[in-house]
Amino acid sequence: MNQRTGKLFALFLTVLLALNPLAGCGSASSGETAQGGGESQAPGQKMMVAAAPTAPINMDPYKSYGDNAYGHKQIYNALIYLEGQDRETKCDLAESYEVSEDGLTYTFTLRKGVKFHNGDEFDAEDAQFSVLMAPKSEFSRQYSSDIVGCDILDDYKIAIRLKAPNVSILERLSNIFMMNKEVYEKFGENYGVSAESVCGTGPYLLSQWIPGSECIFEANSDYFKGEPAIKNVKLKAMPDENTAVIALQTGEIHLYIGDIPGIAWDTIANDQNLNLVTYASSKLYDYIMNCKDGMFSDLRMRQAAAYAVDRQNAMNIGVEGHGYVADYPGYPNFKGRPDIENIWPYQVDLDKARELVKEAGYEGAPVSVKSYALEPYSKLATALQSELTSIGLNATVELMEKNTYIEEVLNNGNYEIGVIRHYPEAAMDMYEMMNMFLEEQIPGWNWTWYVSSVMEDILPKAAGEQDPQTRKDLYAVAIQDFVDNVPLIPLYAPVGNRAFTKDLTIDPGNVQYEMFNWYSWAE
Repeated sequence: MNQRTGKLFALFLTVLLALNPLAGCGSASSGETAQGGGESQAPGQKMMVAAAPTAPINMDPYKSYGDNAYGHKQIYNALIYLEGQDRETKCDLAESYEVSEDGLTYTFTLRKGVKFHNGDEFDAEDAQFSVLMAPKSEFSRQYSSDIVGCDILDDYKIAIRLKAPNVSILERLSNIFMMNKEVYEKFGENYGVSAESVCGTGPYLLSQWIPGSECIFEANSDYFKGEPAIKNVKLKAMPDENTAVIALQTGEIHLYIGDIPGIAWDTIANDQNLNLVTYASSKLYDYIMNCKDGMFSDLRMRQAAAYAVDRQNAMNIGVEGHGYVADYPGYPNFKGRPDIENIWPYQVDLDKARELVKEAGYEGAPVSVKSYALEPYSKLATALQSELTSIGLNATVELMEKNTYIEEVLNNGNYEIGVIRHYPEAAMDMYEMMNMFLEEQIPGWNWTWYVSSVMEDILPKAAGEQDPQTRKDLYAVAIQDFVDNVPLIPLYAPVGNRAFTKDLTIDPGNVQYEMFNWYSWAE
């Protein structure tokens, strides 16, 4: 344990003992948990305590981004879900599906007898409502931009119509959660802002909730896949990774839904009370640049930044080298990756970068690097500040609270250059490029405001192309446009990991999905 970690550990124990003198007398593995100040739970009712970098602030999937999904996935189901290391698509609320010969219509037969948490039965009207809500929302439009209609065929059958064939549509549908139409319309704008307004079909009910701080979930005894083995779960915000490591070691938490920092891998792996499982992460860290306004609307400045950035160093800073240096904004294990060697041509060349800055007329110009005030974003921002300074710019860092960053930078484009993480989740298709580089995703997911006639033409064609080699050839053209115009600088894809106590057991292939009902108490 290093000096900093030791101090954190000491501080943690001091605070905990001050709050409850008995708290240090046991751990989660002895049958006691952080819930209730360490009091024992009745057999079968022990509470699993999970932590994540942030806790949900909104339980409406159509009004909230990314990390809120830690809660969404416990409460809701989709028509399709993903399972296993290879992200296999399987039926969830759909019982089966058929695809039309032209690839434009997907007909889903829904499961009968599935109940929402309030006792209402899920049916085609709820499914149609949910599917049609998705394209209207900037938060779910990335998964649903190809959907042009949804027809009710009978009480338990719907037909989803697409504007063009898309080989990744099933993976996309796994992110479109099914809502209770009546409840959603009843609460309107207030849906998802309180525990009372939330209603899904999922494995857990939201029992208590302090937005941004913690949630308590209770098992759904009527869950159509069977009542979860773990009956009670607390999810709490724990933004500091080092604090999470300590909390795992002391038994304060059973599970951390976030990547353990590389420096702590050996500590966790060698702890006889803990498990560390790795997987191919669907996360990708980037430096994004505003291609519409400011200095980075000049291609020469984007190229200068690309020549200045050491991506290997960024990966060392972010995950202690536990990852893969990225060369385009796509899923690391993308099955349709074009056969291109050395995709990213911008190796570190400070002289070349300085020449471009001078040529563009920005020597000595001020530039602000905007970032979440969280790790590893702030460290990456500081590294970028140094790199931009080294090529003749007057760079500063502005760290921002997460929701402020989302609103100001991602939604409104009020930035020059920034640090971001995104999830190129589709293993079958490069639809992440469609999200990030098509004009229809502005505002929303095209955070760089980059618009290209090549992307507008090629990406929709590639997404619907059934022949794998032809699809690869089309994506090769899109990738060439990407590297020629540098709307963002891909950094690295970390090796994903989940750390949890040996009180828990789960299929290692499923740790990446953040589903609490897939865990059980170890015997």
